[in-house]
Amino acid sequence: MRNRFVMMAWLGLASLAAQAEILGQGELMFRGYVIDQAPKWAWRLASPDQHWHLNSEDGVIDAQGMQIFTLDNKTPLPFLEGYLKQTAERGGAGLSPVITLSSENLPLETLTGDASSQRVEMAIPVRNADSNELIGRLRFTLEQALAIAQGVKRTQAPGRQLGLSQMALAAGDIVRQPDAAALSPTLAGRLGALISMTKDSAAQGLPATVGRETVSQMVLTDASVTELAAVYASQLSGFSVAWPQDKVPARWRASLSVMVTVQ
Repeated sequence: MRNRFVMMAWLGLASLAAQAEILGQGELMFRGYVIDQAPKWAWRLASPDQHWHLNSEDGVIDAQGMQIFTLDNKTPLPFLEGYLKQTAERGGAGLSPVITLSSENLPLETLTGDASSQRVEMAIPVRNADSNELIGRLRFTLEQALAIAQGVKRTQAPGRQLGLSQMALAAGDIVRQPDAAALSPTLAGRLGALISMTKDSAAQGLPATVGRETVSQMVLTDASVTELAAVYASQLSGFSVAWPQDKVPARWRASLSVMVTVQ
């Protein structure tokens, strides 16, 4: 049985006249809703709406005549986050998530890596908000990680121990080849904060740091593994937007949607 959690993230910008010093005033909006009414996971889009400005002096014209704005002044935005509401006595159904990103009902364009990479550069289409014409694209980098921890055994029933003293990054559907050494400090910190939100984190002695170990994401579905906790965190960074010089919009929009299927 699969339960679905769907969230929509809308990226939009309202621009002023093209000749003005300030080209655009932007707003990054996050929206979502939950389909599953009794989920074992708690999910959220972690950033509030963002307000952006584009300055004409910051635009660069490339060899193809595209006007490019690199938004280096934007700090990484926490994106989708989730955690198991409480430690699962055993692995099983409803614990292992699969995350799908899309834009306008189409898979995202990946520029480096792929959707199951720990760090992947992506692009989504940008449209003129008034005419709906496709005019350019918005690029960004997604960093993501799924981490698993094991708590204190509560019963005398047999169960397999993973031998983890810290959280371990999970290899599987979400991140195929996780690398703890390459994990950014901000994302590692978010994983630690999320594990503490597990209802019985203190009683279970759940670790708040990410270790060097990796485990298979499949342990979340393995009934022989006991006292499982899991968290997911992601962030967006490295934003840039580009469009042709002759198509500078009065307002533009781009959409990013995420769907979580828990199995």
